[in-house]
Amino acid sequence: MRFQLTHSDGPAVTIRPSERFDFSCAGELRETSSSLGPDVTLTVDFSGTSYVDSAALGMLLLLGEKNGGTRRVRLTNAKGQPKEALEQANFNRLFQME
Repeated sequence: MRFQLTHSDGPAVTIRPSERFDFSCAGELRETSSSLGPDVTLTVDFSGTSYVDSAALGMLLLLGEKNGGTRRVRLTNAKGQPKEALEQANFNRLFQME
């Protein structure tokens, strides 16, 4: 699996992409996120991710739209190339980034 999904108490869910978060992950992310309800507090944890491409950025935007807006999604633990890609795309203005 390219995504690890963790449910916490209440409506909190964390998605952890694998080392490469790219176009080849689209179907699996769509499948993984289809089970999420509309009132979920969503965190995407990049602690194990070393590469993100533009398709992954688009998937994050769609995930935000599905979840009621990008400000309801937190992006955490991005370092190196993933952090640079997120910052260059100004995702810090769209998402909560930690």
